[in-house]
Amino acid sequence: MLGTREIAEQTPYDITLLGDYNIGGDAWASRKILEDMGLRVIAQWSGDGTVNEMATAHLAKLNVLHCYRSMNYIATTMEERYGTPWTEFNFFGPTKIVESMRKIAEFFDDTIKEKTEAAIARYQPFFDKVRETYRHRLEGKTVMLAVGGLRPRHTVGAYEDLGMEVIGTGYEFAHKDDYSRSYPELKQGIVVYDDPTAYEMEEFTRRLKPDLVGAGIKEKYVSHKMRTPFRQMHSWDYSGPYHGVEGFAIFARDMDSAVNNPSWDLFDAPWVNSKKS
Repeated sequence: MLGTREIAEQTPYDITLLGDYNIGGDAWASRKILEDMGLRVIAQWSGDGTVNEMATAHLAKLNVLHCYRSMNYIATTMEERYGTPWTEFNFFGPTKIVESMRKIAEFFDDTIKEKTEAAIARYQPFFDKVRETYRHRLEGKTVMLAVGGLRPRHTVGAYEDLGMEVIGTGYEFAHKDDYSRSYPELKQGIVVYDDPTAYEMEEFTRRLKPDLVGAGIKEKYVSHKMRTPFRQMHSWDYSGPYHGVEGFAIFARDMDSAVNNPSWDLFDAPWVNSKKS
């Protein structure tokens, strides 16, 4: 389908959003920021996308890539076939949102750069308010991640924006280049694991003793039984979006409600009770 249809009217600011599956509305949150920058999203693959968008994506002036693992082949194919440049972006948390907005704006003229800076200025009071509300409750709390796709590295900055520290992270189906992209985001001494088994995840949790585990549905109830706060970082535990400006507030609220929930002090893990008896 790629390259089989045309758009009646093109602009210098047409872009394609690749690799966003609209989990919890993340794609809509991404589009809002891109449109605030003065850009026009002409195609979106594949969450909330359409056949027509896939057919006209080759007309974009830039491809912005959310999930590198799922769409880097499409991005490089379009670059080779149509000369379309591409760049990764990360809209999790204020630090990465601002950094990514400015990186994307560099591909365009001063009009886009000025609109980008104006948008950042509008967002800043909201970011400051979220930090003021939640950071003192989450400062110093540790996080262990084990997720697929982009989240083991993309969400690190959002946790750090709340004063939290990622002490372990890894992927379920990563390639070497995923890890080479992850290392610059990680501090010295972070434990990195690849496709850990259920037993390994339990052992990592026991030994690292994180204040929060962020992983998939398979690990959720095991973590609960270990009396370890948990957030499901694949579908946001039916919350979200965590991406974008407003998403940062939802992310902060959900991490706070998980870590500081008083229920964790009301029970022991089953194996602790068995030892007591």
